[in-house]
Amino acid sequence: MANKTQQNTARTSDRKKENSQQSQRAQRGAALIIALLLLLLLTGMTVAMVLSTSSDMLINGYYRNFRGSFYAADSGLTIARQDMVNNLLTAVPASFSATTQPIRPLAYRARD
Repeated sequence: MANKTQQNTARTSDRKKENSQQSQRAQRGAALIIALLLLLLLTGMTVAMVLSTSSDMLINGYYRNFRGSFYAADSGLTIARQDMVNNLLTAVPASFSATTQPIRPLAYRARD
């Protein structure tokens, strides 16, 4: 009886060893697939980050050009406005009163 129990125990342990070896082989394949999937995921995330960064740089370049154009146009308008104010101030006589016109009409200038 003891021999049979020992034989059954030996067979059971042999089966367990075979099953564990087979499961380890199966797990090696699963580990490879999981590692490849993780590598693919990291590669995809890297590509997405590169594209995001390059598009952000492109947008910032457009924004910088827009701001530069805006300030150039604003400076041009400021210069033109100041020139107009200077021309008006030189056209107004020093002895300005409420009864005389500050700027003579063009028709009267042509006669002088």
